[in-house]
Amino acid sequence: MTAHSPLPWTWHPKSDDQEHNGSVYRLERPGHAYAIAMQPRYVDDEQWKADAALIVRSVNLLPEALAALEEIRKIADETPASEGQLDIIEGIAAALIWKARQP
Repeated sequence: MTAHSPLPWTWHPKSDDQEHNGSVYRLERPGHAYAIAMQPRYVDDEQWKADAALIVRSVNLLPEALAALEEIRKIADETPASEGQLDIIEGIAAALIWKARQP
């Protein structure tokens, strides 16, 4: 399986030197951006901004989400669960949910 482009990804609503209105991209190094996805010609700007923001937020959240789930699994494996452990689990889940809902 081919690995995806390195994270983090970002998006920009308009590129002055391109025909398309915007793209999701990764910044290989300063001044060298590589497009991951470009705004389709017939999608309006507001829809593209929402779609691009969701793509970027989702892929950038993945490593942290997986780490949080691993931590939850580790805590859940420690039996019996104490009230303190449940508070830790709730805090991990709440932080991940908050981050996932950011614009």
